Amino acid sequence: MPIMPGHNRALGRAMATIIATTCLWLLLALAGGEAHAQTPTVPAPESAAEEITPLPDPLTREAIRDLVATLPDKDVRTLLIAQLDAAIAKAAEAGAQTSVFGFIRDTAFGIANTAYNAVVRLPRTLEALSTAGNLFQEQRGEGGVLWFFSGFALAIVIGVVAELALGGFARRWRKRITTEVPETFRETIGLLSRRMLLESAGLIAFTIATSIAIPQLMNTVPPAGALNDTTDADFAYLFLFYAIIPTRISLAVTRFLIAPNVPALRLLNCNDRDAKLMHRRQAAVIFLWGFNTAFIFSLTQLNQPMGDLLLGWWFNLAAYLLLFVTVWQARRGLETMMRGFDTELSATELKIARWYPPVSLVLIVINWLIVESIVVAGRFDLLDGRQNVTLLLLLYAPMFDAAIRGLARTLAPSTCGAGEVARAAHKAAIGGYIRIGRVLVFGFIVLFTAWLWKIDLSNVAAAGVGQRAAAGTIQALLTGAIAYIIWELTSLWINAKLAAERTASATTSEHDDGGEGGGAGGSRLSTVLPLARAAIKIAILVVAVLLALGELGVNIAPLLAGAGIAGLAIGFGAQKLVADVVSGVFFLLDDAFRTGEYLEVAGTFGTVERISIRSIQLRHHEGAVHTIPYGEMQKITNF
Repeated sequence: MPIMPGHNRALGRAMATIIATTCLWLLLALAGGEAHAQTPTVPAPESAAEEITPLPDPLTREAIRDLVATLPDKDVRTLLIAQLDAAIAKAAEAGAQTSVFGFIRDTAFGIANTAYNAVVRLPRTLEALSTAGNLFQEQRGEGGVLWFFSGFALAIVIGVVAELALGGFARRWRKRITTEVPETFRETIGLLSRRMLLESAGLIAFTIATSIAIPQLMNTVPPAGALNDTTDADFAYLFLFYAIIPTRISLAVTRFLIAPNVPALRLLNCNDRDAKLMHRRQAAVIFLWGFNTAFIFSLTQLNQPMGDLLLGWWFNLAAYLLLFVTVWQARRGLETMMRGFDTELSATELKIARWYPPVSLVLIVINWLIVESIVVAGRFDLLDGRQNVTLLLLLYAPMFDAAIRGLARTLAPSTCGAGEVARAAHKAAIGGYIRIGRVLVFGFIVLFTAWLWKIDLSNVAAAGVGQRAAAGTIQALLTGAIAYIIWELTSLWINAKLAAERTASATTSEHDDGGEGGGAGGSRLSTVLPLARAAIKIAILVVAVLLALGELGVNIAPLLAGAGIAGLAIGFGAQKLVADVVSGVFFLLDDAFRTGEYLEVAGTFGTVERISIRSIQLRHHEGAVHTIPYGEMQKITNF
């Protein structure tokens, strides 16, 4: 099967040029007033000993002739060279300032000219299609053309039969999937996952069977008189892998997310009309993109140059117009989809949902302009579909965020107990799951986009800092992301345990009345976990910072040695603080007191309200709060 040529580095440079020129255009626009306000100066002569005769003021033709007539030849040459150098420098400066504007102007004129030529050359395009068809028929004969389409159709039928056969083997599973009615969101996710797995297996069977059948039913040898080595099987593979397979994958993805025909299985908040509209239109857009790529490349194999044909312009315009109209028609549904099923949204989430449809429209227009700019540059080899995949990924990213929010609120563990503390812990757990999901999705989008465009993130980060520092920067960012996920998971576990312990012992802060005589007090976990959470957070932060510095090339051995020396200095200089901390550790290990218990410490009575790393707070039944360092607690009476 022929593979469309791709120049990945050239494509990366083309994209970088477009972005860089836009930024440079803005900078020049801001600096334009200052640049025009400057007065150009005449550069100094090569020799400091040579003095340039000042020009007459006012500068007229007669004054110039009189000056030249009175100067010796050497002074005339010096003056002429200086003026020419000044003219060259001024022209270079003007060219540098207008090159960006010239690029934008030329690109805009090129896009408009391409559209004009596509309309004007439409009769010529139809004639070229007829020529390509005649050439295709001449090379294969009438029977060969019929066999080509019949063989391709028969290969598709064989693939469908293989898919149905696989479905027959899984008949019981399929029947259970189609008849099962989920009652909870977990059951819905499980049902959708099983359905997606079954559909993916069928698609794999279809692809394998069709790929095997194509070379068996179609010619694998170039026909007589062919201009290249492209065979009938190669043409069939193009349409299979560029148009049919991507379209079916897109249909499977939308069936998983929005379940257009089964509202009960819908993960995103979307009505039936918008779900069916987006399901069908997305498949149509992807089919147009894939068919355009396969068909245009097929025409190039029949000696029809894309630059003169301009047929791809019509396919591309139809696909982007269809996508634009779909987003416009479903704009209210997309906003509702972004809001999700939850009514408690932050102001930022509401703004994102409100701006998602118009931003999507802008992204569609920008992507179309980028594609047309590549066409104007004549780099048809760069149009291999990656820009379209990137656009769809950007359009889907907010939907992924809405799905993450729904999954987090549904799959998060139920509230551990009752009371304000339990509800706050449950809300914090949902927020933690959402943040973890966003970090994972954002990382996936960045890595997948870099892989798609064959971009080395180290090379991107190396601009101005060097390859080694760039690689270290990427590793440091990954280390920070992993450390953040570890901290979130640890915090989720500790918060859940803390809420359960406090609820079970009924010692939440709102229930602490400080009554005389004390009470049962909190559990040992509810006493130790807050301190453990702070210690784990500090440990994760310190380890992550040290690892990140090590990835950046910083020698952390002196830092560790310095930290040890500083620790010794602090230990000697703050012995009382160290004594307080160490005493507190042993008090907690001995389980001498817990939060909520009534204590007497050296004549001071009160309920344990707060435990920190160096002191304890006791609230007297009359309202006073006593803070006592652990080092001063020689004897404790627990009531």
